[in-house]
Amino acid sequence: MSINNSNRIEIIDYLKGVALCGVLLMHVTHFGGFRILPFEILNDLPFSRFDKTIFAYLELLIKGKFFAIFSVMFGWSLAKSIEKFGHNNKSILYRRALLLLAIGLIHTFIFYLDILVAYAICSLLIITIGLKVVNKPFKVYLIAFASFIMLSFIIDFYELKFILANGVKAKTARLEYPNLPSQKIWDWFQSGDIVNILRLNMIQLKYYLISNMYSLQFIYIFLNILLGIFLYKIKFHMNVFNKK
Repeated sequence: MSINNSNRIEIIDYLKGVALCGVLLMHVTHFGGFRILPFEILNDLPFSRFDKTIFAYLELLIKGKFFAIFSVMFGWSLAKSIEKFGHNNKSILYRRALLLLAIGLIHTFIFYLDILVAYAICSLLIITIGLKVVNKPFKVYLIAFASFIMLSFIIDFYELKFILANGVKAKTARLEYPNLPSQKIWDWFQSGDIVNILRLNMIQLKYYLISNMYSLQFIYIFLNILLGIFLYKIKFHMNVFNKK
């Protein structure tokens, strides 16, 4: 059944909404304080081996996949904006990317797992490289897509081995910071003191950025965005939803 252009845009919005719900599920353990529990309390929780296994696979199925879908949709929207404004209004694209960067930096003080900064940097990089990125040959996007798939499997395989080998405790190991015991982190979290929460976010952000460099997370995001640009280039949304 054929659908008009507005419906096709709505479908993209639906995908963004589903991905956003998945991202919210990703952060439930952060918002609830589970990830900052001291090891002594965490070890006393009645987790069975089955619970730990389910937790590990949910991390991969929800965290990795919904995060990827949202990044792909961001790339799709970016390609649409590049095609719409083109060379004549390049300044608009830069202003939007810089505004996104500013919002992301402010949000980082509130929640260290902010992703807007990475999206803004990727946008600026793509715009700076050239607006013709949307018109690159098919083989360029094919190589990017293959790289995305390979890197995705490598990261997922590494994370799965790490989680299954160490259980839930492994997912909180990065919160054991120098000169900052997990009990103090938990006390700050429970106190609700905005100053301490901001301090904690800055400490967590530093180690989060270091871990992202190690795990190539930024490259992973960038490849997801390139995949979204590729899907827009081949008009994937039109080819799929226009079929009878």
